[in-house]
Amino acid sequence: MTAQRAGLDSISQRRYIIPVKWEAIVNKKGFIFVLFAVTPLLLVSCSKSPTAPNNTGNLITNPDFQLNGSPSLAGWAINDTAWVKVVSNAPPGVTTWSLWTAPAGGIIPGGVATTYVTGQSGQGIYRFSCAEVNMAHGYWGYATIAQLRSRTTISSRSISLEDSVWAMYTMSDTLDLLPSDTISITIATGSLFMWMHESSYPGVDSAKYGCCFNQVALVKAE
Repeated sequence: MTAQRAGLDSISQRRYIIPVKWEAIVNKKGFIFVLFAVTPLLLVSCSKSPTAPNNTGNLITNPDFQLNGSPSLAGWAINDTAWVKVVSNAPPGVTTWSLWTAPAGGIIPGGVATTYVTGQSGQGIYRFSCAEVNMAHGYWGYATIAQLRSRTTISSRSISLEDSVWAMYTMSDTLDLLPSDTISITIATGSLFMWMHESSYPGVDSAKYGCCFNQVALVKAE
């Protein structure tokens, strides 16, 4: 299914979980080309949505990476300012800014951004959603929801984000939380390539490489 470029009302909505098996081949220039087999573990739904999900009650405090109309990483922890940036690229007619993460591969960890949700307890269904676009072939975004207890991951679920135009993705998970537990939401970019030398890494150009994310939400179902 391919999303159209006509704006938010035409963004496709997908939710599935994909495990990836990797095999690497090193060429003479020091690059590792990664071959992978993708096997759907769980296909929940794939359909176009006339509107974005209803994110009333969003537990993420800065879902659109802006503050008072200016780009902002408030509420997000990042691993490197060179590999995670707020850029002027967002779904048409929605907002101005999005979060860009550089692709990972080889010795390059790529950009990783994480936000945390606290104050939840008991059992509940939590729905994650976000809009995402890949900047070039060979890159894909991914998002992970994890339940943390005393800094230990109790459970996690990930979604692969694989569109060359802005598309809306959702996934849901049932969590049984203690009052002291934390929910983490992490977004990042994967790639088909693994760079073995920093001098050959091209991924710092946000217009050509990596992925952009916007409208990130985590909502507890009623």
